[in-house]
Amino acid sequence: ILNPQNRKRILIHEMTHLLHHEFRPLEENWIKEGVALLAEYIITGYFNRVLMNGFLDPTTSLISEIDVHENQNKDKTKTLAQYGHILQYFFYIYRLCGKEELFNLLFTSDSKNIGIAFVDEVLKKMDQNNEIKTNPVCSSFEKSFIEFQKARFFPKPTPESSYVIPGNFQAQIQEQKVATLAPYSAQVFRFFPQNPTCEQGTTLFDKNICFQIQLKEGHFFDFQ
Repeated sequence: ILNPQNRKRILIHEMTHLLHHEFRPLEENWIKEGVALLAEYIITGYFNRVLMNGFLDPTTSLISEIDVHENQNKDKTKTLAQYGHILQYFFYIYRLCGKEELFNLLFTSDSKNIGIAFVDEVLKKMDQNNEIKTNPVCSSFEKSFIEFQKARFFPKPTPESSYVIPGNFQAQIQEQKVATLAPYSAQVFRFFPQNPTCEQGTTLFDKNICFQIQLKEGHFFDFQ
């Protein structure tokens, strides 16, 4: 916190956690971190540096439990990547689904729902708000997650829902597939000539690239 470049960001992040806990003490950690990372951006105008970790190592779960007290001697690569994944997703729905109105609901709602059910409730509430123009991707958590992953791996300049952040930022294509994806994660990987087709639960992009979106455990998104 003595570093002037980090001081404001850290204070915003931790103060957001403190206040968010007062409103939503039972909320899941991935949402707590998403709200705090989003608050950093809203107040400072800059993304936390973990944003890029989420592009470079893109196969983490969005919703898995984050150990905020992880031993410092452990490899934190996956943890930083998950933080980046979370920041990307929360900025995506913030930008498309109501901005500050959405943030306020995520931050202060008295809903008894938590986790996915809560984000789903908030998005549906924003989608039904006639005073706020929202994107069709905001109709549910699952819809937003699927469209977010498409925009993350294969960004296009338009429409707004087809990219995560402005600029040519794309999640990295893996040279090897992850054998078992965690719930609410995705991967794009290359296959080699001896295996010329994508497996069940994936779709083919270009000549040798497979795209797979894992939803809840045991359920893949069907691109068909």
